[in-house]
Amino acid sequence: RVVIRMPDVPPTDPGPPEEPAFRVSTALAYGLRATLAHWQPLVIISLIVFAAQALLQWWVGRPTDDPLSLLTTFAVYLVGLVASLGLMRAALRITDGRRPSVQQLLDLECIAPFVATMLVVALATMLGLAACFVGFLVAGAALGFAPWLIADRRERNVGRALGRGFELAKPAFGPLLGLYLLLLVVNLVGFVLMIVGLVVTYPLTAVTLAYTYRT
Repeated sequence: RVVIRMPDVPPTDPGPPEEPAFRVSTALAYGLRATLAHWQPLVIISLIVFAAQALLQWWVGRPTDDPLSLLTTFAVYLVGLVASLGLMRAALRITDGRRPSVQQLLDLECIAPFVATMLVVALATMLGLAACFVGFLVAGAALGFAPWLIADRRERNVGRALGRGFELAKPAFGPLLGLYLLLLVVNLVGFVLMIVGLVVTYPLTAVTLAYTYRT
């Protein structure tokens, strides 16, 4: 009787488990639950953001035919950008399992590259909108993760943030387009309901996008 012994073969390494596919419904459901769970600091942050912009507009407000009106509008926009960094960092804290705080508004680390990146993204979306409405969504979805990389302190260079943001968006570009369209509708509803609606939809959008970025 002949016994043939096969060489021991180590089991094949299956590798890390596959990450679940990004779903728009999951991101929006998480954003809604997290916003409701942390509604107090998020609403306070949103109110401060809107109040700061309104006060600046009132303080330096000029008639629309005044040559300084454009400068005033840009200054109000910059205040909104600075304040939005605090809201984004508060949303990131939620996705990390920590409680957000109004103090995030005072965290201005990386503010210069953040503002520069946001201006580039805003310019790209405006050019996309000039082409067509779909171009607006495509530009927003393609570059939308870049500001989050800087807010998350993972990038400090504008060019690298834009490049990495685009690479992050590519695997789920189709669902991202759907999410951006849905969030646009949500914020339009908030705008129709005036300040009360935006105070809710603004943080909901931030938390939903923070979850999407983390995913």
